[in-house]
Amino acid sequence: MAVAREPLAELAARSSTPSSVIEAEPDGTLRIIAANDAAGELGGAGSGAALEGRTIAEVSPRSIAPLRDALARGARTTVPGVVLEGGRVFDVELIPLSPTRIGLSMHETTREQRARHALELTTRELQDLYDRAPIGYHSIDRHGVFRRINDTELRWLGYTRDEIVGVRRFVDLLTPESREQFERTFDRFIERGETSNLQFDMVRKDGSLLPVLLHATAVYDASGAFVASRSTVLDVTERRRAEEREREVWTQIEHHLELGTEELRAANEGLRAEIAAREQAQAALAQTEVQLRQALKMEAVGRLAGGVAHDFNNMLSVILIFTELALGEMAVDDARRGDLEQVRGAAVRATELTRQLLAFSRQQVLDARPILVDDVIAGLERLLQRLIGEQVGLSTTLGARGTRILADVGQIEQVIVNLAVNARDAMPRGGRLRIETGVVDLDDDYAASHHGVRAGRYVVIAVSDTGVGMSKETLDRAFEPFFTTKEPGKGTGLGLSTVYGIVAQSGGHVWAYSEVGLGTTIKVYLPVVEHDSGAGDARSGLAHARGGSETILLVEDDPLVRAAARRILARSGYLVVEASAPAEALSLASGLARVDALLTDVVMPELTGPELADRLRVSRPDLPVVYMSGYLDVDVVGPRVLEERARFVQKPLTNEALLRAVRDAIDRR
Repeated sequence: MAVAREPLAELAARSSTPSSVIEAEPDGTLRIIAANDAAGELGGAGSGAALEGRTIAEVSPRSIAPLRDALARGARTTVPGVVLEGGRVFDVELIPLSPTRIGLSMHETTREQRARHALELTTRELQDLYDRAPIGYHSIDRHGVFRRINDTELRWLGYTRDEIVGVRRFVDLLTPESREQFERTFDRFIERGETSNLQFDMVRKDGSLLPVLLHATAVYDASGAFVASRSTVLDVTERRRAEEREREVWTQIEHHLELGTEELRAANEGLRAEIAAREQAQAALAQTEVQLRQALKMEAVGRLAGGVAHDFNNMLSVILIFTELALGEMAVDDARRGDLEQVRGAAVRATELTRQLLAFSRQQVLDARPILVDDVIAGLERLLQRLIGEQVGLSTTLGARGTRILADVGQIEQVIVNLAVNARDAMPRGGRLRIETGVVDLDDDYAASHHGVRAGRYVVIAVSDTGVGMSKETLDRAFEPFFTTKEPGKGTGLGLSTVYGIVAQSGGHVWAYSEVGLGTTIKVYLPVVEHDSGAGDARSGLAHARGGSETILLVEDDPLVRAAARRILARSGYLVVEASAPAEALSLASGLARVDALLTDVVMPELTGPELADRLRVSRPDLPVVYMSGYLDVDVVGPRVLEERARFVQKPLTNEALLRAVRDAIDRR
């Protein structure tokens, strides 16, 4: 069709980088109204007129998608890096001319793109050569502070880049003798511009020595002022060892010069064997030291975790006991009751944290109990909002109130936190996170079509996000351990696999649905527990825990815990005789006509709880014993706490747990 050429001239004039220009209809296919001859050559038509009436989708299918996306935005814009058929690359400028006309001005950038790609490839190769070289490289400024350092030298020294660059001076890593040598030669190096064959002893992070040979050249700016050094460092540890071995050999040779030829040869062979054996022993010792350091570190972490949790449990015992006592003395409508309920709730949640901390330190199985999922999620809302950040909106719809599941609170909290963090990472530019709960009945048909699922009533937790979503291939592997789509260092690949394991261990299952660009929904199904045994409010439990009038010998070295336990027992009718140490307890017991039960801490100075019980049972062989401890590990509390005549109560103490344990121990005499 015949079209006037004036609009093309107008379009070329309005383009920022005119080259090939096309006038088209702004629809989804970009039907060409007119084009200059340069555009015709690009499209393989030979002339612009030959393109008229055809669409961009027909002429260049590879380019239509990015152009259509840019066209949808409506404003004048440039689409960089559009690849045409044949592999040529163009920047395409879209220029709105009228509601029915759009201009396309194309400027070829193939050469620039290839040059940029080649430069990036060369830069990466040079950086890789720099970091992976078998020798160390670094650069220091006028003050001797590190500006750059390669991975090889960092590995030798045992430091990270953040611990070196811009932080430490080269002299900070030298022995005093080498530091003096460096300070004597540094100014002369700056004047001369180079130095070589300088031997220094560097100090690794672990305190061991690294003998090196240094070569350096100076870098100056346009005014001739020193800017930095370019230094190469050779590890001469083996050379120095060889020199020392050589000196030892020559010493031995001189010592044996008077020996005959055969004797000398035998002596040399023995010396070589001795040197080889010494080297093997040193290598084995080094390996043993590495393993020992790792074992000691893990043991220290475990001991620290267990010790902190034990002390924290003592404090929580006092908080829980006195809070429950205060609640028991308050009227139902007392205005202060709500504040104390908050204190007790916080202490109970802290108790769950210490259980997990103790479990980590000893790798124990956590306790399952009937819990309300809605209460768990409500208690996590503030934490979740902090975890996901301000860019992500959080909403919860809790519809499973009053329905309990049998699970570990800490594990369920971990499931929800893991799902929330996973959703947050899928929304790097923000979005919405929705958590919903409800109760569903899964019938036999559903169970038959879902492997491992049993029919029954379930609490369902649905976590939905508006993130990037997952492809089917990714979704199929989402729950595999160590599978992750995140960049190295951004994730372990254990978040969803941990969710899967916890839910499966709790008798439930996980279902996931996702669409790329729309988001993801993960549903967790956990079976409902019909009976509420062992769950519920601590105050209601107190009513069922009977007291008595017997005499209880209470032994606890923590005065606050001792006072709290004494008040619980005395308030329930018991006669309490208290001692702060095993020796005091033995003295008090010798003057008592009767002791109906011993309530004692396990870990104390002088004697342990089981040792104290043994002493008292010499004269009272049927004495019931109740042990108290914040530790879970049998290696710490001892196997004796599990013997038939003893009861064990876990700190932090609660009124119900303590009274039940004491009553049970006495009644089972």
